[in-house]
Amino acid sequence: MTNHKNTNTLEPGSFFVFRTPLLPRTQLRFLADAQLQKNSDSLPVFYQQLLKQYENPDLQQALYLASPDLFHQLERWKKLIEVENPSTKIRKEQNELSRKFLMFLLRAAHRCTPFGTFATVTVGDFKLQRESSLGLEKLSPLFKSSRLDMVYLLRLRAALEAHPQIKAQLRFFPNNTLYKNGDDMLCSYFDEEELQHVASSKSFNEAAWDIFAACREANGMTIDQMVDFVIEPDLTREECLEFIEYLIDHQLLISELYPSLNGDEYLEQLYQTIAQLNNPTHYLQFIEAIRHQLKAIDTTHNATEGLAKYQELLRFLTESKEADQLQLKNDQTKEKELVQVDAFRTLNNQELSKTVARDIVRKIEALCQLPTPKTTPHRDLETFTEAFFKRYEHEAVPLLQVMDEVTGLGYPYGSRVAALTPNLKALKVVFNEDIPIKKETLLPKISVVDEWLHQQYQEALQNNQSQINLTLEDLKTLNQTDHKSEEKMPPAMLAMGKLLFQHSEDLVHDPKNGKPRNFYFYLYHANGPGVGNLLGRFCHGSTTLHDKLKGTIAQLEPDTEEAVYAEIDHLPGQRVGNVILRPKLRNYTIALGGTHTNDPYQIPVADLWLKVTNDRKLMLFSQKLGKIVIPRMSNAHNFSHNAHPLYKFLCDLQYQHAYQHMPAFFNHRHWQAAPYLPRLVYENIILSPQTWKIDQQTLKTVGFQKKEKPNSRLDWQDKIGALQAQLRLPDEVLLVEGDHKLYLHLKSALCVEVLRQKVFKNHKVTLEEVIEAHFPSQAFSNEMIFPILNTQRKNEVAEEKIPTSDLDFQVQKNFSFGSEWVYYKIYLGNLGTDRLIIQHLYPLSKQLKTKGLISQWFFIRYTDGEFGNHLRWRCKLTDVAHFGEVVQFFTQTLLALQKQQVIIHARPDTYQREIGRYLAHNIATSEALFGLDSWFVCHALYLLAIDEQSTMPTANLQLVLALRRIQELFKGLELSDETIQKVIQRGQANFTQEFGFDKHPKRQLLKNSITKDYLEQLIKPALSQDAIAGISPDFQTLINQFTIAQKPILLKVKENLLLNGGNESQMISLASSYIHMFVNRFFSTTQRFQEMWLYQALAAALINKQS
Repeated sequence: MTNHKNTNTLEPGSFFVFRTPLLPRTQLRFLADAQLQKNSDSLPVFYQQLLKQYENPDLQQALYLASPDLFHQLERWKKLIEVENPSTKIRKEQNELSRKFLMFLLRAAHRCTPFGTFATVTVGDFKLQRESSLGLEKLSPLFKSSRLDMVYLLRLRAALEAHPQIKAQLRFFPNNTLYKNGDDMLCSYFDEEELQHVASSKSFNEAAWDIFAACREANGMTIDQMVDFVIEPDLTREECLEFIEYLIDHQLLISELYPSLNGDEYLEQLYQTIAQLNNPTHYLQFIEAIRHQLKAIDTTHNATEGLAKYQELLRFLTESKEADQLQLKNDQTKEKELVQVDAFRTLNNQELSKTVARDIVRKIEALCQLPTPKTTPHRDLETFTEAFFKRYEHEAVPLLQVMDEVTGLGYPYGSRVAALTPNLKALKVVFNEDIPIKKETLLPKISVVDEWLHQQYQEALQNNQSQINLTLEDLKTLNQTDHKSEEKMPPAMLAMGKLLFQHSEDLVHDPKNGKPRNFYFYLYHANGPGVGNLLGRFCHGSTTLHDKLKGTIAQLEPDTEEAVYAEIDHLPGQRVGNVILRPKLRNYTIALGGTHTNDPYQIPVADLWLKVTNDRKLMLFSQKLGKIVIPRMSNAHNFSHNAHPLYKFLCDLQYQHAYQHMPAFFNHRHWQAAPYLPRLVYENIILSPQTWKIDQQTLKTVGFQKKEKPNSRLDWQDKIGALQAQLRLPDEVLLVEGDHKLYLHLKSALCVEVLRQKVFKNHKVTLEEVIEAHFPSQAFSNEMIFPILNTQRKNEVAEEKIPTSDLDFQVQKNFSFGSEWVYYKIYLGNLGTDRLIIQHLYPLSKQLKTKGLISQWFFIRYTDGEFGNHLRWRCKLTDVAHFGEVVQFFTQTLLALQKQQVIIHARPDTYQREIGRYLAHNIATSEALFGLDSWFVCHALYLLAIDEQSTMPTANLQLVLALRRIQELFKGLELSDETIQKVIQRGQANFTQEFGFDKHPKRQLLKNSITKDYLEQLIKPALSQDAIAGISPDFQTLINQFTIAQKPILLKVKENLLLNGGNESQMISLASSYIHMFVNRFFSTTQRFQEMWLYQALAAALINKQS
């Protein structure tokens, strides 16, 4: 076995899964029978052969479960085929039905994707031995796991809830998406008529809110219990009942019959709930009868008998007396929406050596070491994170509040170039002021692997080669480049592909005894970080698979003191519930759209909070648990399509971390237009098959037409032969349509007709070679899935814990307009902000404080995506009774400014304290510092505007004041030299990385600019203890006054930390935040860029001092 780099990093898990079609590949041999294709009358004979395949009871059963409508046409099709000298109309119907039946047969003998009994799942353990005894033709006969379709089950649920006797006994819970926003109560729910989730908004009602709280505390209440809870002397019982019914009808209260997609099968959930009610005999017997019939079906191994029992069950579900009473059949009832089936096989005592999987994993790991461009960030998450940080920064916010599309950000969340000051002009950088953009310079757009592949592709075309071989020597050469991936390997991956071999001896690798490895693996993908997405849905039908997957997940993603992993429990639609239902694989569940219970392992979305960490990652955490919550979705549902925004967000959040990965090779989008791609192979790993693009013009060149005349089809063999010769097409191909791949044999007239129709309908199609055709002794097609574990993995938990302040809900966090904090957002252009501050808002704030109406005030500058640049001005009242007078002062001032077009508009808002950032025990002290800092900035801006004495340029003078202000902050907090150095180094690293200067080719320009133009003349004088030459004495007086005033406040900050067990890390974080907010106030534009420059200046001074 080849010795690859880091061979011990990745290891295969303990188990594997095979997905195999219902029928062997040999079932399709008749397609290539020359006797069936030799003359113009061959189609009727071919149809007879096709019909003969459907004598197989297993195929009939599979067809019935997949398409009852087509199954019922089986007899009609048989009669049509027996017609001699059919008319044109009958021949057309013959052809159409034959084509449909052929499609299902092709699927049954080639496609491995589970669909009823058309494909099966087999679970096995890797054996710690060298030998394997695997032959897919030796798998056991299939056995089934049948359950009711979710469409029918939801109809049954609605019928049960509508029955007065049952409804009166059911417990009801608050909708777990319910939250209060201002004067509204909002939630979302699944609309049974619209078949989608819809938002609901109702005016806030205190009585309803009390009911919701009581239901949560009591773990559900019946309607009578809720009436008893809410009734008062002046209310009748009928009025209270009507009120409760209103809450139920509008989905604010949800019954305990709401389905969980993460637990028992839903019929079992219904049974367990109904069984606990008084006198539920009638309905319990109905459900018991269904359970009994399903069990009888699954224990019937004869397909003919099983089919009859399915039909008997379907009649019972729609025509029995109980079904009629519950009105379970209506005009929309479809036969195929009554039962869902998964099929399984066992290995039948066969064995597969772990050395096979280990060989595959070694190759995957070697391919992952190749240099690849940095993973493109998840765009929706990236945009949302940026928007979240802009609005909330490091504040923790309730998830439902953030997701609100009116007052929050919504999901998915959906610039101008600022003028540069002299100290930034030297950098010659153009950037987006609102969201700094890194230049894409880390790796070239076309990687070295792409360049190698392009060269090999050109050589293959020139030499008519059907295969490109990637060798170990190629890997070594490609890995010698400088473009190394900075991403780490995922904690786990799930590998999927086809295991290809002729005989079980091919799976043995024993070169010393003359048995070299002789198998291949066609690798579809190997992705992380989860391992359950392709396997979760089959766990209900296989306790073996359930136990193995659950054990692997527990090993990979254990719950800890800091974090828990939680399955997302959500019903996005009726039928999709069939494929996302899975048993419990983890301890915790995030419940979305159902009932809010007091189950300690259920995490309602209303309990979740969100914040951005220091490394700009989203952190989700539970208020109830006080732990980070990492969502997981252990099924293969395409959650991006028409999804509930909150559901899509939680699912997207699984993938916010970028991991090392294999190159895309021919799967990269810039190869999609290539008319032909050769097979790509690395040793015994097939990375991609041969593919061909065929368009209408290509078909026309060999004689095919969009509308074929009946007699023109007689020469189809000549036409397809010419096409095969022109494109070097094999006889067996796959017609690729997205994830669907249809097997076609080009020696079959009907298959060629399918190809012709597809090309002229879609203009262009993609064909792939059938990889199995190179392994004729392999009886069954297969797809093999197995987990890969990173032996050096680290749990996907943010390095920082949840700050205790984020969990402290005792300190008031939000102050609505009308409380003790008056808060206005004042919108205007950047260039006018300093003048507005100096001439209007600063004087107004001083006036209000002089009058004793407010005790403190502060401001920050901000930009939002709605109206852009604005000032956020906040005043704390000395008494709430002064609210009206203060608002009147602001209203008169702001209206006058708007009339003069000094501002665009202004609006009041809720002040949300950044408790997570400034700590609950320190927020009030921080606000006092903000007030003093705002006074310093306002007065400094005023002095800068009127200054005529300073000889220093205004822009340089502003930099001097900023550096001196930061220096005084360090002194006031009594920071040691070592701590100051850490603050500076942290700020320098974060900002240079944010702007891409850590890797930018012109990064030295910034350092040279600072040391050459500013260090001696500006930076060192600003940081010295001496008076600063060249500035007005007024500035020195301001600095002295400010230094004295801030001293007691900063000592209080230090005391707060000591009394509450604070550490150096928290002090560094606070100091960094105070610097950040000062820079935000002091500079009217490019604040973050200025902050980067200031940190670079401080670092340069530090280095100069040390040297």
